[in-house]
Amino acid sequence: MGKQLLAICCRRRFDDLLAAFKKATLKALHSSGTEEEYNELDQLLQDIVDLIDAAATKKKTLKKVQDERETDGQLIRDAALVSLKRKAVDDEVERVAPVVATFTEMMLESNKIKAEEVATKKEEIMLAQQKLELERARYELDKAEREARFAVEKKEREHRGKLYIMDAM
Repeated sequence: MGKQLLAICCRRRFDDLLAAFKKATLKALHSSGTEEEYNELDQLLQDIVDLIDAAATKKKTLKKVQDERETDGQLIRDAALVSLKRKAVDDEVERVAPVVATFTEMMLESNKIKAEEVATKKEEIMLAQQKLELERARYELDKAEREARFAVEKKEREHRGKLYIMDAM
């Protein structure tokens, strides 16, 4: 009983804070705490609101996709049933034509989407290749710079060695 009461109280406090945040009345909270606590609370509540909105959007999208699938499936089943029956009645012909047209439109739309996905994938691959080429060029430049620096340092050491030998004589 105690844990359930605590959970209910926490939920009510969370709901109150969220409602206050949405109404932009957190300024009253500002006077009761430090600036850092207020900013942290404000940021956390904004993150929670964003997560709740994202979850709601995802749920709506999934529901829409499911509804479209069910509708599309029903249209396909209707088209299949109509093609199996093959009645010569004019009413049937008039009813089948829009279903077939809708099915054809769905297939065309599906093909367009696939083509867009392929084009997007090609762009991604091209960008990745360009990035790889740039990294390779950067590596080659760095390598050439290191080799040049090494050659200069080698010449300096040889020159110092000659000077040292000359001073020793």
